[in-house]
Amino acid sequence: MDPTSQTITLSDGRILSFAEWGDMNGKPVFYFTSAEASRYSRHPDETILTSLGVHLYTFDRPGKGLSTPHKNSGLLDWAKDIREFVSQKNITRFAMIGHSQGAIHCLACAYVFPELVSSVTAITNITGLDDEEIKANMSRYFRVQLFMGRHAPWLMTLQWNVLRLSLKGKRGEKILLNNMRSLPERDKTTFNIAGSHDVMFQSMREGLRQGGKSITHDFCIVIGDWGFKLEDIQSKIFIWHGESDPMIPASMSRYMAKHIPNNETTIIPEEGALLIYSQWRKILEQLLAYWKE
Repeated sequence: MDPTSQTITLSDGRILSFAEWGDMNGKPVFYFTSAEASRYSRHPDETILTSLGVHLYTFDRPGKGLSTPHKNSGLLDWAKDIREFVSQKNITRFAMIGHSQGAIHCLACAYVFPELVSSVTAITNITGLDDEEIKANMSRYFRVQLFMGRHAPWLMTLQWNVLRLSLKGKRGEKILLNNMRSLPERDKTTFNIAGSHDVMFQSMREGLRQGGKSITHDFCIVIGDWGFKLEDIQSKIFIWHGESDPMIPASMSRYMAKHIPNNETTIIPEEGALLIYSQWRKILEQLLAYWKE
């Protein structure tokens, strides 16, 4: 069995796809990606996982990669899927890492079954969208994405479908590489970590395998009604954000920190959108140091 393309069948007949990386006897850590990514998303240096004793699970959320779409699903439905997953896998304790939209999916799980969660690491977070300070700090890119998600989801789907077609050839890779030129210097350095290009392209291609509709839906459920509040989260939450992120302002993570009762927040001035890669080892070391059975 290919550990990077595994599936389970959920109780409603849908398929949930996942991958395993690192130390297969290590502590289980679940990683939930941003909307457009897939189970292939991870740091390219797998020795970091093995050296720390981490058994990393990555997932295709509904309608991405090999996972079956789930019509009209929300964040709490994702938590139900993960509860089924851990039940089938006999996993009784795990930590979670979430990036961008994936971080909110982590919070949903922590809300539904806190007794199973050691901690959550929430990175580059999307919260407080109606807060006046956050509105003032939003990048033009995020404003456009937010407008499409709320008022023209069909246009967002078209955007993702165009990217999907582009990524089938080298031209799409060149477009993404050119877009990287607008990132902070720290991100440019991080993007050149050995193997990172291949991982990112592979992850996005797989995330878009079934088309852009599920990517749009994934984004829309995060900017909509979650079904719970930040104040409801009782698990330990580690919050990370790069102050120099050109797309998602650090004020969103500061907003999260104000409203989650039990959190520890790290805002790094020089870091940008790719903090999860540059700080990967420290992020894992932090959750392992806190690990509670």
